[in-house]
Amino acid sequence: GDLGAHRTFYQWNDLLRERKNIQRDHDANRLPWISFKPPVRELGIWKKIARGAYDADIRARARHYAQFSKPVIVTFNHEPQTDVPALGTGPEFAAAWCRIHDVMEAETGLKNVVSAPIIGEWVFDPINQRHDPEEYALPDLLDRCHLFGIDVYQTKTNETYVERVARVAKWLDDQGHSRKMIGIAETGAANGVGTMSSDAWWKKSWGWVAQNTHRVSVVCYFDLVAPNGL
Repeated sequence: GDLGAHRTFYQWNDLLRERKNIQRDHDANRLPWISFKPPVRELGIWKKIARGAYDADIRARARHYAQFSKPVIVTFNHEPQTDVPALGTGPEFAAAWCRIHDVMEAETGLKNVVSAPIIGEWVFDPINQRHDPEEYALPDLLDRCHLFGIDVYQTKTNETYVERVARVAKWLDDQGHSRKMIGIAETGAANGVGTMSSDAWWKKSWGWVAQNTHRVSVVCYFDLVAPNGL
């Protein structure tokens, strides 16, 4: 049958709490999808990670995942577009993400690790004039990642997965990654966000997933209780 997935969020040195929650998820037959932040929130931190300043911590993290008996989806710095320019540039994020992937691969062969970035789907929207996916999902990152994560919430446009996730899939196709699976790390809908009801938005979106299981492997639903300007 289908396997449940559970998203949780951590700081860089939060391995004890992370370990407890991963084990709890595994015991409940859930697939953990964890996100962790950089060690400090300051300009240049992505550069430092990419240059090897935190390799010892990364190796310890790799051993942390290797101790489990089941997989964990692992994301460094989800939605990096929200951290530009505070932490650096999009390419600097991609370099840091690749460094973490490569150091963990060298340490443990990425045992139990499903390596996945998460880019906000808004980055792929043609009306977004501030961001382009090529700033974050560089070729080196795309070549390495096992799963390509995105966050997709209902917005005022009423566009569902039919338009929005399909657009990301088309972009991956254009980058030469037509077999790259997509994971939806956060998604949700609420009445009052657009003119479409939340039920209608979700039904149409989920219907698209059901028809495209060859591209979407994981969906994590979050309750969206208020529009929050989306």
